[in-house]
Amino acid sequence: MTRTEWPWGISPEECLRGTGVEASKIYDASTLTSVRQYAAVCSNALLLSRDPSTPFQVGARLHLFAYGMYGYALMSCLSPQASPHFEKTQ
Repeated sequence: MTRTEWPWGISPEECLRGTGVEASKIYDASTLTSVRQYAAVCSNALLLSRDPSTPFQVGARLHLFAYGMYGYALMSCLSPQASPHFEKTQ
C-alpha cells in the first residue's frame, strides 16, 4: 500500500504513522501485519491525500495477492458470489 501511495506525494512514514509498523520493514517478506494495521494505513492515506479519487486509483493498482490470505481466498473463488465470508475471530 505504501509503495502505491508514493505517486501522490505521501511518504511511507506518513502512511504508517500510528500502525506500529516501521517503514524499514515494509519490504521484508517476513514482516507480518494485521488487517487493523492495513486499515490504518488506508485511513492515513485517505486523510493525507488531497485528491478525492485516490481510493479508486490505489485500488486499481493493487493486485489481489497484495491482500495475503484474503486475496488468495478470493482468487480461489469462481465468482464474487462464491467468495468466502470472513468473520472476526478472537
